[in-house]
Amino acid sequence: MTTLRNWLVAGACWLSLANPAIGAAVPESPDTIKFALLDWTGNHITNHIAGEILTRLGYKVDYATTAQAAAWQGLSDGALHVNAEQWLVTQKPVFEDLKQKGKVTSLGQLGLVGREAWYYPEYVAEKCTGLPAWEALKKCTELFVTTETAPKGRLLDFPPEWTPESPKWIEAFGFNLTAIPAGSEGAAITEMKSATARHEPLLVMFYEPHWAVGEYKLKAVDLPDFDPACVSDPKWGTNPEKTNDCYEARPEIIKVAWSGFADKWPVAAKVIEKIKFTNEAQAPLIKKVDIEKQKLEAVAKQWVDENQATWKPWVDEATK
Repeated sequence: MTTLRNWLVAGACWLSLANPAIGAAVPESPDTIKFALLDWTGNHITNHIAGEILTRLGYKVDYATTAQAAAWQGLSDGALHVNAEQWLVTQKPVFEDLKQKGKVTSLGQLGLVGREAWYYPEYVAEKCTGLPAWEALKKCTELFVTTETAPKGRLLDFPPEWTPESPKWIEAFGFNLTAIPAGSEGAAITEMKSATARHEPLLVMFYEPHWAVGEYKLKAVDLPDFDPACVSDPKWGTNPEKTNDCYEARPEIIKVAWSGFADKWPVAAKVIEKIKFTNEAQAPLIKKVDIEKQKLEAVAKQWVDENQATWKPWVDEATK
């Protein structure tokens, strides 16, 4: 307890020296800032790091693990206040609708460069000449046949909560595949680990940044890049009778908040606006939690402890 008290006193002194106005300015409200946690580790890490920084500025924070739809509802009515890592792929129309209604707002881009694609372990190319071209995959779907999907190949898809797009691509390209949703991100990673250990074929819908892509030497299938005409004009692309014969657009990854957040906690909102993460910075933190089984809270605190040179300027800018 003495150590904790000393740390808090030292932290308060640092804040006072860094910016004398902070002590008087924050926290603007004694109420607890509630972070929405969605169902992937990177989201938890980003939110916990943001929360840890705010805690060191004197704010009270809490975290609520929730489904995507419930998160939007909570952010809309103020029961939840901020989500520091929101991927806008299939969720973009929901965000734009709620933003237009004045329910939620963006606190800016997070900085991650996201990608969602079909992946396979690199050894699959030994049995499917021509990968990563999608035309090669189309000729090799028998590699992925299971008792569950025979005579079609199996694609391990995103969990249903993530609103997967794979069935549209299967139809548009005429792949002899069946999309089977994973129960969770963790379940998908377990399959990756098992398949690569046995050198078995696997086709999986996944995303970057994530440590698993490097850990299991995953390669992305080359479907055509997104074009707006792809989803509206059947004549665009390889199949003149179908839309969606391309990957979806690269996701925007933003920080989203309840529309009243900046009015109630203006300095906290500015701090979160300044937060930026790169793929290279986040992926090792995800691995610490998923593989090394370190506690999420400990990983976030360690990052904040060791990266004051990174986040102190965010605070300085926010409290000018």
